[in-house]
Amino acid sequence: MKPFLSLALVAGLIAPTLQAQPLPPRPRANWSRVGTISAGTLIQAVFIGRRQGHQYFISATDDTLTILMPDALPRAARKALIEIASTTPRALTATTWTESTAGSVRVTPDGIFLKRHRIAAVDDVVTTIARKDVAEVSQEVFVPHPRRAPQPYGPDPGTEVVATSGVAGGVLTYAACKDRCPDILYVAGFVVPMVVVSILLARHRDREIELVYRAD
Repeated sequence: MKPFLSLALVAGLIAPTLQAQPLPPRPRANWSRVGTISAGTLIQAVFIGRRQGHQYFISATDDTLTILMPDALPRAARKALIEIASTTPRALTATTWTESTAGSVRVTPDGIFLKRHRIAAVDDVVTTIARKDVAEVSQEVFVPHPRRAPQPYGPDPGTEVVATSGVAGGVLTYAACKDRCPDILYVAGFVVPMVVVSILLARHRDREIELVYRAD
């Protein structure tokens, strides 16, 4: 595994750009835009009686906003509930019998069950807020990270990162093997980090916070 420690070095170069950054303020948004947020999206809602923790959009009507706040639950349950919020949000708001399952988590009007054990009531993690109590709603969006143009008389920054990862992988592989490994492993230690980093750079997207609604 030592050859792949080079990826950690490169991650240090990439990670700072992955932090969520606020978009420039927009004019006050219309409440109807809140209803266009995709179910399961991470949001930031400011409202009366707000609790600390992550918030995920479930639904909105002309008069209310309903969100999921699962931080108090075990990690496996949180992940499953976010998935349910994304795929079958009605399971978290239904007044008639509805059942939804994700992995070992099952949600019914009777509660939230993890491996057949009831761990919470739906109302413990699902909150409905009156529109008049909502001051602001923002959502996390992903935008492609524009690749910086290379300097007219200098190396391409992306190529430098890829090359550095290859050199680091090759050095670590050589240090770990100490002339005892087959040649193919040395080649892999050099090439694999470059391929992985190239893919990461190609798929790199920034997280940004977009204002959706702000009350008068």
